[in-house]
Amino acid sequence: MVMELNDINVRRSVGAKMLALERNVAEYRALQMVLVLFYVEDLQNLIDGCINLPKDTKRRSEKSLKQLVDDNVLSEIERTEIKSLRDCSSD
Repeated sequence: MVMELNDINVRRSVGAKMLALERNVAEYRALQMVLVLFYVEDLQNLIDGCINLPKDTKRRSEKSLKQLVDDNVLSEIERTEIKSLRDCSSD
């Protein structure tokens, strides 16, 4: 009888540790996503700041990226990757 109670207590403590671990992993992943969003926004501001287009230009970000590709600063693959990151962050 005593052995059974100890088994239950061990299982509960292991279960509690796993729940805490899962909670910490979920929190870590959420913070990673916040950092990704921050860096995508920061990168977009840097790109827009490098290219002198009027603020009210339609599709300013796309034109800025196109200009950087035309000037051989970025490759087409890098442009596509930045666009996909930006599109994911705006969803």
